[in-house]
Amino acid sequence: LHLSLRRQRQMCIRDRVSTARAVCQQFDSGYTFDHIAVALLNVDNGMTAQQKGQFISASVTWWCPQYADF
Repeated sequence: LHLSLRRQRQMCIRDRVSTARAVCQQFDSGYTFDHIAVALLNVDNGMTAQQKGQFISASVTWWCPQYADF
């Protein structure tokens, strides 16, 4: 990949990891899936509502599996 595209992709991945960890922190603070989903829906990050729901599920799977039964 071209260097600028590679950097952009790395930043996107880093942002997603950071957001995934933030999802787990929200669960740690006692928020429910619904609360987190509403908060994520209010963020314009280029993802559809369905993708955002899948992102929360993937975040739980990879970063905080203790909340998998939400």
